[in-house]
Amino acid sequence: DVLLYRRKQGEVSILVALNLGVRPESIEAECCRGAILLTTYCDRLDEICDGRIDLRPHEGVVVLEGWNPANAWS
Repeated sequence: DVLLYRRKQGEVSILVALNLGVRPESIEAECCRGAILLTTYCDRLDEICDGRIDLRPHEGVVVLEGWNPANAWS
């Protein structure tokens, strides 16, 4: 029930994870590293994904891979 795909242009890589099911799901993969830019629930902005994404029922997230907002200004 989970769809995971990546879009890449130049150095920018975006990961999209969609839970199409009625139960929570977790994705564990090396590619799941970055900061959440957007969710269908609109409540997880800048949450860090470090190898795992937890998805609520019918939730989709967009992750900017390799981005960590805590280090953005250092």
